[in-house]
Amino acid sequence: VFTAIRSLEAKYVYWPGPEERSRISKRMGREHGLPGAVGIVDGTHVNFEQKPAIDGSDYFNRKSRYSINLQLVCDDKKRIRCYLTGWPGSQFDSQVFDHSILCRNTDLCFSLGEYLLADAGYALKYYICTPYRKPAALLPENEVFNVLFSTARVKIEHVNGILKARFTSLKGLRIQVKQLDDFVRVNEWIVVCIILYNILLSFKDEWSEDDIEEEEAEEEVENEFN
Repeated sequence: VFTAIRSLEAKYVYWPGPEERSRISKRMGREHGLPGAVGIVDGTHVNFEQKPAIDGSDYFNRKSRYSINLQLVCDDKKRIRCYLTGWPGSQFDSQVFDHSILCRNTDLCFSLGEYLLADAGYALKYYICTPYRKPAALLPENEVFNVLFSTARVKIEHVNGILKARFTSLKGLRIQVKQLDDFVRVNEWIVVCIILYNILLSFKDEWSEDDIEEEEAEEEVENEFN
């Protein structure tokens, strides 16, 4: 079953080409006042129920759980467009995302003026836009920008929440990680969940936007502009 689902990845999880990115950019401009934005990036943690036997301390995150740092990029329609999984939970989002295919191939993945939206934990780059932080965030014009920014960036929080609501194993994996093959199985399962998420989206399967990881969302609100 895993093999059959993985064979569908290229069809359901792919980075948009120039024409599709242009359409996304225009929609982001019309709906959120952010022309040029072609995606939203964020990290979420896939927790282990037990400490991994291999390099376990590296997976201990700031929430005092053992986890994998999963990086997701979605578009304005909440479709997952890119992912990076396998990195230890102790790693910062920005550090992990620097190893993604998007960061390593910016010339191929972004046209002139295109960028991703990211929270303040990511490094500001010509293809990554972050919100204003205090004290600049207190200026009236910057406050307006941050409000527009937040209304668009919340989509990735919805994606994270819906993904874990659909596939509750991602809230706490009950696998004993004792060898490298176990890590492979874990990451295979994460990728399968991502593919299935996009397949369900393609079939317009309904879900509630209330299915958000409240703990993560509250923390984002607290730290977004500090």
